[in-house]
Amino acid sequence: MRKIDLSLVIPVKNEESLLEKAILQFLDYLSRENNIRSFEIILCENGSSDNTLLLCQKLCRKFSQITYLNSTNIGTALKKGIQKAKFPYVYLNGLDNPFRFEDLKQMLALSSEFDLIYGSKTHSKSHYQIGLFRKTATYLHSYLTKIFFGLTISDTQGTIFMKRAKILPLLASCNAQSIFFQTQLAIWSMNRHLKITSVPVRYTGTTRRSKFNILIEGIKYILEALAEKYIF
Repeated sequence: MRKIDLSLVIPVKNEESLLEKAILQFLDYLSRENNIRSFEIILCENGSSDNTLLLCQKLCRKFSQITYLNSTNIGTALKKGIQKAKFPYVYLNGLDNPFRFEDLKQMLALSSEFDLIYGSKTHSKSHYQIGLFRKTATYLHSYLTKIFFGLTISDTQGTIFMKRAKILPLLASCNAQSIFFQTQLAIWSMNRHLKITSVPVRYTGTTRRSKFNILIEGIKYILEALAEKYIF
């Protein structure tokens, strides 16, 4: 397998207790991954009320591979992260690294074949063991986006791997401020006939308690999905 240069984009909000330890783990793994030649980590701070932004600045001073930006919401932060990336491949992941790089290994193997790859909790080969409420929310999201937009993948809310040059022209059309941004990437990639796929993951939800309020984020998601479907 050929070696690639990778930009890792991580949204962070109120993560002062986890940030430094998690970033050290990312640095260690990426420096040892045989199929990655060079890498950078872009921390996308979005509206923290604790010391997360100060810690981002500290990490940037300490490690040459790390940069940061700040924004007011997760959708815009992810978009800015992709735009800021300097390498041809971009990988979006959460700070808690929920799939423990099992997704990335598969994505690297498929990097020459596809333009956009999702780590999918609802893939037929995924191991997805979590509370009934959150699991129901995941499958409801998958059903709604498939019905609304005819997506060929079942879960857009996991990790994402992309060819940056293919995705950059789509970003002008991806203006969601919530986690719906990740679905917009799939919608516009499908509309432009890019090559999209997903890979199975193992997820038990035991990495840590989610910082997202599912009800609030779900409402935001539905409103932006409706706007995408009927306004834009």
